[in-house]
Amino acid sequence: MRKTFFHSLPMIMAAMMMVACSNEDATALTGDNTQQSRTWQVSINAGPATTRAISVGGNNGQTLYTNWDANDAVEVVKDVASVGTLNADVSAGNSAYATLKGTLEGTFSVGDNVTLCYHTAALDYTGQVGTLAGVSTNKSYLTATSTVKSVDGSGGFLSMSDAAFTAEQAYLDLSFTKGDNPISITRLDIWADGGKLVKTKAIDGTTTYATEAEPLTITPASATDRLFIALRDENNAANNYHFKATEENNVIYTYEGSKNLLLGKFYKGTVTMAAISHALSAAVVGEVVGTNGLAYDVAYKDNLPTGVSAAGMVAYKSGSSCLVIALADESSAMDWDTANGTNGAAAHMPTVTGQTWKVPSRAEWELMFSANGGNAESYAGLNTAITNAGGTALQGDNGYWSSTEHTPGSGAYIVTLSGGSASWASGKESDLDERVRACFAFGVVAATGHALSESVVGEVVGTDGLAYALADKDNLPVTAAGMVAYKNGSSGLVIALYDDGEMNWNTANGTSGAAAHKITVTGQTWRLPSQVEWNNMFEANGGNAGSYTGLNTAITAAGGTALQGDDKNYWSSTEYDAGNAAYLVNLSGGSTNWPNSNESNVWRVRACLAF
Repeated sequence: MRKTFFHSLPMIMAAMMMVACSNEDATALTGDNTQQSRTWQVSINAGPATTRAISVGGNNGQTLYTNWDANDAVEVVKDVASVGTLNADVSAGNSAYATLKGTLEGTFSVGDNVTLCYHTAALDYTGQVGTLAGVSTNKSYLTATSTVKSVDGSGGFLSMSDAAFTAEQAYLDLSFTKGDNPISITRLDIWADGGKLVKTKAIDGTTTYATEAEPLTITPASATDRLFIALRDENNAANNYHFKATEENNVIYTYEGSKNLLLGKFYKGTVTMAAISHALSAAVVGEVVGTNGLAYDVAYKDNLPTGVSAAGMVAYKSGSSCLVIALADESSAMDWDTANGTNGAAAHMPTVTGQTWKVPSRAEWELMFSANGGNAESYAGLNTAITNAGGTALQGDNGYWSSTEHTPGSGAYIVTLSGGSASWASGKESDLDERVRACFAFGVVAATGHALSESVVGEVVGTDGLAYALADKDNLPVTAAGMVAYKNGSSGLVIALYDDGEMNWNTANGTSGAAAHKITVTGQTWRLPSQVEWNNMFEANGGNAGSYTGLNTAITAAGGTALQGDDKNYWSSTEYDAGNAAYLVNLSGGSTNWPNSNESNVWRVRACLAF
């Protein structure tokens, strides 16, 4: 049957019914009432179009006319068995009417009812392509009942009552949008609450129904925002329907809502969808990242699009940039050089479209810890998020490499995980095999540095000897080494981001003390600050040489570790009694004071460099 749309009002719904054109009394039964088994000649009237149309709003509505094509096939069923096929004769020239002609096999008696099924008795709503022609040709199932009025046993003719056809499904003409914008759909999955949305139904009544795991799928030949669909919901009442649409860029959208999609009715409307997958720039921490480079709500981690597998989890987000951590470790521990080479984290599988796996830096590890639990010294929250995303937790009582070197070419930082806490140790790059968990950074453009002579207090100093804006501290092309703590014209002081432990004054001032600070800076030499330099740094960060709180605030803002208070002492390079005693800066309760100490005593060391 052909189906043609006529448009005027934007529309919703209409009833479909096919009734007989004859005014004969369908209950008048005559002739031989003896059952006989043989081949029977049959002719049944069906039509006309004026009562076989789907319409709403009269002449001003949208109407779906159903017309017969010559030789349209109608399967005939009696007692749950096919007894033959009739074909439409429209030779009268009016396709609104048809005479169904052909032969039937079996035993018939006056009063027997048969079911006429256009185009087959078995229903199959799978394989829809979303076009009107596809629905009309393959998915428009109509049924009618016809009664044997008389049996001519000698001539082999059955006289049958006229056929009044009705549709076995609802017809939908749907447009799909995200807000006001159309969605170019490449796949639409449909299921309904109650489990009665039919996928297939055999002639004996055996039925398969659409579920979330096995939905009814519409697959257009090319991406489109408009789909024609045939649906049969055997609840035949208001129901909660689920639509999941895959856009041509693999972004997934969903809709859930109550609709009254009754059999035999026609519905036209717009479905506004909500996205469940999106670009990484719009991701949030905890979401799953697929091999297609898109982020998905973690609730859909086990139901990603065909051909897409989960590869990572969004572990940190800042603006449109983010860090994604892999869902599993590399298969074996390895040395630092291997981990950072082409056979290490960069070779992690599965790959992610448009991204490159790498070893996280120390700063990136701390950002991921902080974003999942609020504490850079705890890995428990990150592990919870990884397992929620379907991944394997980081292994406790193990160390993981960072890409950050404390001594370029020989030593790098290792994050040690134990009992929920994360701490930092140093390791020789070529001698130690540690575990590797890959990550990649999205939307991050490396910051641009400038000469120290052009720096300002509070900026971060990289291992390349350049200063970077504080806002770029997590986006450096190199490792952060210090912070500009004092500036006077084009000269100034840089304080190291971490202590170097405790040692006596002679060691602190020697080649194995502050000068050996683990993170080297190109063109610069670390050393102990003098008493004057300590005071300059205190004053430049809070305006008061008698307080260390401002300097600590600036150091931690730059990603470093604060100076230790609680009556802790740090060496200065200034001697009180040459060869015997030197000045200490004592930090306690936010205040500073300057005692002296025998140079053989052991106190804390924080390096600085002057430029």
